[in-house]
Formats: sequence, C-alpha cells, structure tokens
Amino acid sequence: MDSTELFARRKEAKDLSPTPRITALLDLKMQGLKLVAFDDDAWNQRALAWILIDLCKLFSNVGNYLQAQSNYGELLKLATYDDIIEGQQEHLAKIVDPFHEQVNALNQKSKNGHHDEAVNGFSSMLAANQLSPVHHETYGWAIYRLLKAKSGDYTSVQVRRWLKHYLDLKNDRPSMVHSQILNWTMKYAETDPELRTMDFLKIWDASNLSLEDVREGDIDGNPIPSLFTRLCRKLVADPHGVDVPYLLSTVDTQPGHWDETNEVRIIDELRQQVFWQILKAGNENRLGALWQLLDNYLAVYADYPASHWHSEVLQLAERFTKEQNAARFLPFFKRWKPEKLRDADWKEVTKQGDGGEFTIKPLAQKALKKASTVALAIVAAPGSLDWLVDLYTIAVEKLPFDDYLPRDRAKLLKHSGQPEAAQIAYRSLVLDLSDKYYVWKEFADLLGNNETEVQAGMLAKALRLEKNEDYLGEIHLLLATSLLQLNRSADAAHELKLYHKHRTAKGWNIESHYQELRKQVADVEIPDNHRPDYRLLINAADEYAYSSIPWTDMTVISRWKTDNGKEKLKLYASADLTVSVSSRRFQPLRKAKLGTVMEVKVHKGLSADGQRVVYRPLLIRTSNAECWSALPETYAIVDYINEKKKIVHAITQDNYQVFFPIKLLSGEVSAGQYLSGRLAVEHREENVEPEHPWGSETTTVRSYYNFFVPQLTTPEVAESAFSERLILVDSVNHKKHLFHFITETEVDGVVHFDRSDLRPVPGDHFLARGYEKANSRDNSVRFQLISTQPTEEKLTGKIKQLIDEVSVIHKNGKTFGFIDDVYVHGRVLSGAGIFDDCMASATAVKSKGKWSVISIESLESASPDQKA
Repeated sequence: MDSTELFARRKEAKDLSPTPRITALLDLKMQGLKLVAFDDDAWNQRALAWILIDLCKLFSNVGNYLQAQSNYGELLKLATYDDIIEGQQEHLAKIVDPFHEQVNALNQKSKNGHHDEAVNGFSSMLAANQLSPVHHETYGWAIYRLLKAKSGDYTSVQVRRWLKHYLDLKNDRPSMVHSQILNWTMKYAETDPELRTMDFLKIWDASNLSLEDVREGDIDGNPIPSLFTRLCRKLVADPHGVDVPYLLSTVDTQPGHWDETNEVRIIDELRQQVFWQILKAGNENRLGALWQLLDNYLAVYADYPASHWHSEVLQLAERFTKEQNAARFLPFFKRWKPEKLRDADWKEVTKQGDGGEFTIKPLAQKALKKASTVALAIVAAPGSLDWLVDLYTIAVEKLPFDDYLPRDRAKLLKHSGQPEAAQIAYRSLVLDLSDKYYVWKEFADLLGNNETEVQAGMLAKALRLEKNEDYLGEIHLLLATSLLQLNRSADAAHELKLYHKHRTAKGWNIESHYQELRKQVADVEIPDNHRPDYRLLINAADEYAYSSIPWTDMTVISRWKTDNGKEKLKLYASADLTVSVSSRRFQPLRKAKLGTVMEVKVHKGLSADGQRVVYRPLLIRTSNAECWSALPETYAIVDYINEKKKIVHAITQDNYQVFFPIKLLSGEVSAGQYLSGRLAVEHREENVEPEHPWGSETTTVRSYYNFFVPQLTTPEVAESAFSERLILVDSVNHKKHLFHFITETEVDGVVHFDRSDLRPVPGDHFLARGYEKANSRDNSVRFQLISTQPTEEKLTGKIKQLIDEVSVIHKNGKTFGFIDDVYVHGRVLSGAGIFDDCMASATAVKSKGKWSVISIESLESASPDQKA
C-alpha cells in the first residue's frame, strides 16, 4: 500500500457512520504507520496526518477525549511541512480538549453581551485548572469585550485587576487581542490618572508590537495612523514622560526605507508628537508652555540622530522665538546641535500658495541668521561663539551665492574678539563684492583709530558706489567723524550738509550724533560748489583691502567702443588671464596707448550664475616697463602674402598662424622671410550655429593668435627659435623631384628638390628645424623644413631591419610582396631586382600607423639568366 491508496481509502471511509468509520480509519492508521516507518516520504506523512486529523475529530465528537488527545499527540510528531495541516493542528488543539464545548459556550455568551457571566465562567475554569492555554486567547477576547463595554461601571482598581488577569494569561503574543488590549488601555488611561501607559506598556511588553501595529493603515486611500504612532502620541502627552531607552531596546518598527534605522523611526515618531504640541502652544501664544516644551524636547531628544522631525522642531523654534523672546533661540540652537542639520535643511523649499508658487529659504540659513542676530546683540565671552563661526564657514561653502552669510561670519569674528580674523574675512569679501557699498562700510567698521585714513577711504568708496541717499545717512556721519580726525573740517562739513539736507527733505529724524559733529564745524564755511577730493583716501583703502593680492603685469592689446559709445580696453597677461574693462573705471586707463604695460591686481572668481571663471581687475597702475615688453617675444616666418587684402600670413616658432596688415612692416617683405614680434594668445567662448535646422546652438572655445609690433629680422637671429626634430626619409620620388620624410609624431613632410640641396636616399636621418603648417583643404598638417644637418641619431621606434623570405605576388598586372607580414611595393621590389620569392634583408619604416618596406636586398645569388 502506498500514499495514493491511503488517500483513496480515507475518502471511501467518509461515507460510513461514525463507529465503522473510526474502525476503518484505525486500520488505515496502522497501515500508514508501517508505510512511514518504511519510507518517511513527505506524501506518506501527509496521508497519515489526514487520517489522524479525522480520528481526532471523530473521537472528540463522540466524547472520547483520551483517544482524541492520543491521536493528536501522534499528529504533532509528524514533520509534514504543510500549511493546511498546521492550520488543522491549531484547530484540533482546542477541540481535543475535554472542556472545549464549555469554552465555546462562554465565548458565545461574551459575544452576545453577557460579559460578566462569560468572564466569571472563564475565571472559574482557570482556577479549576480546566482552561487549557490554547483557550487563553478566547478568555482574553472576553476580558477585552468586558472592558470595552463596561469599564465605566468599574473602579480604577477593578479595571486594573482585569487587565492583570489578561496579562497573566499564556495566549500567543503578538496577536490581535494583545494589540487591542493595548489600544483600549491607551484610551482608558486618558481618564484614569492612576493608570500610567508607560508602566502598562512595559508589562504588556513592547516587543509584542506586530508588523501591523507599526505600519500605517489605509482606508479608501486615506492614511490611518498605526497603533505605534498613536502609542507615541499618548506617551508624549503623558506628564509622567517617556522611557525612550526602553522603546529603543524593545520595539522593532521594521523600517520600510533603506536609509531609515529602527532608532530613527522610533525617535521620529516621538519627535513628531512633540512637534504638534509645540505648534499648538505657539499658535495659541501660550509662551510659558512653549518654552517648557522646547526645553523638555532638548533634554530628551537632542542627542539622538538627525531626522526630519528634529529639523521641523527647529523650524518651529525659529518661528516662535521672536521680538523680545528672540534671545531664546541662540541657546536653543546650540543645544539642538547644529551638526545635525541635514542636506535637505540647506535647500530651498518651493510651496504652492494662493498667489502661485513661492520659495522658502533653507532652514539652515534662517536659523543661522536668527542666531547671529541674537549673538551680535549680546556681550560675547571669548570663544563662546566659535561654534557659530564654524557653522557659518560650512554655510558659506554650501550656499556660495548668499552675500549675507560671509558678512555675518565676519561680524561674528569681530564681536567675539577676533578682529584680525574678521579683517581677513572682509579682505576676501571685497574681492567678490567690491561693487557693494555696504561691504566697504562694514569693513570700515572693523578698523581701529590708528587706521583713520583707510577707514575714511572705505566710507568714501561706499558713497561713490551707492547713489541712493536713503541708504547713506549713517555713512555720511561716520565719514565726517573720520575726516575731522584727519583735520579735513571742510570736507566733514560737506558730508554733514548732505546728511541734513536729505533727512530734512524726507522728514526723518536727525541723529544726536549729527548735532555733536555739527558743533565741531560750526565755524567752517564751505562754498556751494565745494567737491571733496577723496581719490587719495580711496586709493589708500584699496591698497589696504587688496594688500594680499600680487601685482600682475598686463598689456593693453586693444581699445574699442561698444554699441552704446562706451570705450573699453582689453588687458592681457596670458592666454588664461585676459580682462576687458571700461577706460573710465581706472584713471590710468583713460589715456593708455596700445602696448602700455599696466600693473594690475586681479581677482579670480565666479560669474554671477556660478557657471564660469571670471577675472576682475581690482587696482590698476601704470608700469615703468617699455611698451609691449610684458608680452613674450616670438619669431615667425612669412608663409605667404595676400596681395589683394594686403595681409601677411606667418607661422610662429610655436606653429601658430598669425595675420597682420602688411603696412605694419617697413620695407619689402616676401614669403620665407623671418619676423620678430610680441605674441598674445586668446581663448574665447563662442556660440556655434547648429548644422541642421532642428539642432541646438552649442558653445565652443576658439583660440586667436595676435602678433604685435612685427619687424623683419635675419635667419641668423630667428632660426634657432624654431623647434628641432629628428626626421627619417622614407621615400624618394625622382620622377616628381621630391622626397618624403616622417617624424616621431604623425606629422610628416615633403621637400621638392628645387627648394633644397638635399638628395637623400630612403633611410637617411637628419636633424631639422622647421614649423608645422596646416592644410585647410584636407585638414592635414605638414612639417616645413627650414634647415637640416646630418646626424647619427635614429628614429628607433619608426625603423626596423627585417631578414626573412620575401613573398612576391603577381596579380592583375601588378607586382607587390610581403616580408615578415610587412608590405613591399612593386617599385621597391623591381628596384632591387627581386621578381620571385627569396630570402632578403629589408628596411621598414612606420608611417601613419603602418609599416612598409623602403629598401630591400636579396640574400640569394643571382641566377645565370639574371647575370646575363
């Protein structure tokens, strides 16, 4: 008998009455036990398991619980690994119990609302040891229904006693009833101060939270808070507090995001609940409660990892600490631990409002601004603001286009007793913000009494940069103060006059400081046309601000007028350093001639959009150097002359093509003559039109070569400037009167006999001076010889000797061959008198990436016919 027959005979037994069926199944059971003992195949075990399941049910139905339990025990010994059979085992565990009918009856009473009768009955059975652990869950549901329906009829002590009855049960946990008991207790605890949720949770054991308990639910697409979320809400609201370490050590939230840890998930649930408490207190203007909540939050949650809700709490603190309470933000921010600012906190947030989209500044930026505002308004002990200065250093890197951040950092440095560091910061600021009046005013504020001239120059520069008098009132007063210290009372009176005139016209208050200064110039009379000359002061300020920037020699290489008539000049130092500037921006440029050498302080920075490197001239003065002397001297050879356009085309020693009007040279000029001059190489970004109508415009960088002050010179002077190369002659064409050569690079060359006295043979090497010339028709580049000399050097990587059998091929009227897989032209073969295969010695060269034989010689004796 096998498992198939056992299944079939079990099925046949279903039609029998109970007693014959039991007899038949007992017989099948014996057969099944023998079959499993012989072969414990999975199907044999399944067949036996279903026979045992039937016997358990039949014996239970007839009240023979002893036999039912015996067969149930045998069933548990089988290793069926079958989900359906395991489900039957759980069901059988209850019905093989002699008291299961009594349990079912009490359960039904509970469901029908007879709660007291049901739980009292279960309690009596438990006391009489009649309630098997498999029925404890049923008892637990009865207790839950009783508490849910009648808790209002019981005292707090009675409720807690029933909860203890439940917790003493041995039902499986986690489970639905276990979660429902916790859910009910949380709600009940809101009305019973004697029941502390945290204490109950520890007895209930938070490790019993199931996956469903920690995952958000959903009804019709609307999220439903999880049991764990509601638990956190209750614990945070409980005045007795939360045992956070306990939750972290017991609760497994099974985080759903790859970058979320269990710790962060738990802490963020708790932080979220505190956030709503803080928000409510702030909106209701309950400031006492608000400060207490913020302090408690820091005490409990500040040391845990960064998270979304930690940042949201900082957002509320920044929002609600305002006006007379703003000073609270600085200590809060420090205790909140700014190192826990996340990447998201440094980014702008776009939201949708009634008027459309609007942008909110990064949280980190807002927090820094409020913290520095508070810090600058209080007395700071040495070192007490270092943490904030360090945070500003990070902020400047993360938000490089925010002018306020580096300025606030510099102010903090000064306020915290670090004036030298503050000055260094402002020296850096004026490099990128040299056109902002407020930066110069703030820089001036840093200076001491022994730098009055520089201070006055910075204030004067601020006045020059800003034309709106609404912003300049304080600057006028500060400048007047400095001018009086410099004994320039007339200029000080002028500044005070401007201040008073504008404030009076606007109807604004006059500062008391004005009245004090006015007394000092009361006897000073100034004409209406008085115009102070602050140029020397401003120069002193510039020299001071830019003292760390070196002077760079730059040459005026062009001067032109823009479409709106403004004159501009181009200053050149190198191919990577060129600036264009208005001729009126710096006094020395106004009458500067082409070639004039200027000493310039240049700052390398970024464009306004942060996409390009730009150079800004900060200071310019005329150099004593001769005109054009800052440009490198270079030599060139005239390639040809465009007679129609009167333009000379030349190639420099560095292989650059240059063009200039022939009128710049004195005397006759012709191709092949040598020139000296000054070279400027420029790289310009230019837009390139698309090749096709549907293409898009692109940007490319093109190089331009300018040859200034050209002069004719002699070969003796110029030739040595041109590069020297080792060349190898690889072929000679006597018919065309020329020879071809190669160089170490892929650049080669051709020399016609009428332009050279050389008559080389293939394989000859020379040291040659010359230049590279591009052919626009085929984009090829050839090396043009100027002079040559014999040499023993060899282009070892371009030439090799071969000794092997040459294979001669005659095909389609053509003859060619191969030696050691290297091609041999028919002309080379015939020149060597080789017409058939033979051993040969050959010389091969590599040109354009390919090897070819340039000469060959047979190593075999000539035949009698060949001798004849």
